[in-house]
Amino acid sequence: MSDSKNLTCLKCGSNKRKTNYYTINKASEKDFSKEEHIVGDKLGICKTCLKNEYKINDLESAEMFFKELDYPFSKHMWQFYIRVKIKKELKADFKNILGTILSTLTMEKPTYDMSEQYHEKYKRKLKELEIEEANSSTYEALRKDYEKNKRRQKQIVEKAVRKKREELEREIFLKEKEKYDVLPEDLSKGDITYLRNRWGSDYTPKELIGLERNYVSLIKNSDPNDPVKADLIKKISKISHLMDKALDEGSSGDWKDLGNLYDKLVKTADLSVKKESNETIDSISEIVAICESTGFIQLDDHIKYDEDKVDLTINNMQEYTKDLVVSETGLTKIVKNTLEEMISNDMITLEDLLEIVRKEDDEDYMEEMILLVTGQAD
Repeated sequence: MSDSKNLTCLKCGSNKRKTNYYTINKASEKDFSKEEHIVGDKLGICKTCLKNEYKINDLESAEMFFKELDYPFSKHMWQFYIRVKIKKELKADFKNILGTILSTLTMEKPTYDMSEQYHEKYKRKLKELEIEEANSSTYEALRKDYEKNKRRQKQIVEKAVRKKREELEREIFLKEKEKYDVLPEDLSKGDITYLRNRWGSDYTPKELIGLERNYVSLIKNSDPNDPVKADLIKKISKISHLMDKALDEGSSGDWKDLGNLYDKLVKTADLSVKKESNETIDSISEIVAICESTGFIQLDDHIKYDEDKVDLTINNMQEYTKDLVVSETGLTKIVKNTLEEMISNDMITLEDLLEIVRKEDDEDYMEEMILLVTGQAD
C-alpha cells in the first residue's frame, strides 16, 4: 500500500517516506509493473532492509535488483566499489554499495541490456585498482580491515538467523501447545520432536505415546536389527491405531478391513503367538517331568538321597529285575529249571545257593527264592 508521499516496504511492512526507497531508471522504456519488487516508480524494499537483510557478497540479489530497476550490472563493478569504499575507509555494506553504484549510473542512464559493456569496463578498472593497491603501503592494513568487516558482517547475519530460527521454533511450539490444550507432562519438547519425526506430524502427543508403546512391545519380541521387520511393525502399530479410531467412531466396516490387513501384516512379520502342543516333547526336562509325574521311575522310601544318580538308577533297576523275576510266571519256570540244571551238573551246590539267597535283606524275596530252589513253589 502507498500514497503520494509514503510507501509500504515489501520486506518489513513498515510505511515510510519514498525517500527511503531507490528509484527506477527514468530513461527506461520497459514495463515495470511486471517486476516483483517494483511498486510504482520505486524498488519496494526500503534502504534499512537492504542494509540489514542482505550480505555484501550477495551478487545474486544485487543483480536481481539492478535488473528490476533496469540498470546494468557487473560483478566487477560491484567488487570495484567495495574496494573503493575500503580504500577510503568508508562503511561498506549491501545498501551502501548498491546506492553508490545507482548514483553513478543515474547520471549516465544506461539500461540492463548494456551490462556486458559495463562488465568489460569495470574489469579493467578493477585490475588497475588492484595494481595500485599492491603498490600502496597501506594495502595490507586495508585488506585486513576488509576481512575484519566481512567477519563482523557474517557474525551479525548468523546471529540474526539464529534469533529468527529460535523465534520460529518457539512460535511453532506455542501453536502446538494451544492446539492440543495440554501436553503430557512426561514429554519434553525434544521428545515430541523425536516422536513426530518418527511417526509424522498428524498425531497428538497422546497418540504418539500410544504408537511408540505399541511399537516397543512388538519389536522386543522380534529382531530389532532386521529393517524389514522393524518397518512392518511400524506399519502394524499405525494400523492398530486406525482400528482403535474406527471403533471409537463406530465404523465397523473400516475396522473389519483394517483388521484383515493387520492380520496379514502380523503373519508376514511372524509375530503370531505360537500355540503350545500337548502331543510333542521338546526337551529332556519334559521327559523327566512326565516320568516323575507318572511314577515310571520309582523313588522308594529306602533309597538314600545322598547317593549319586548312578547309584539311584542301579538300585531301581535291581528292584525292577527282582519284581520281574518273582512276578512273571513264565520267568519263574525258566529260573527254576535253570537252577535245577546247575545243581544236577554240579555247577553249584544247593547249600551254596541257599547261602547266597540268605544274604539278601528282603525277607519276602529270600522266602520266595528258598521255596523256588527247594521245589516247594508253584
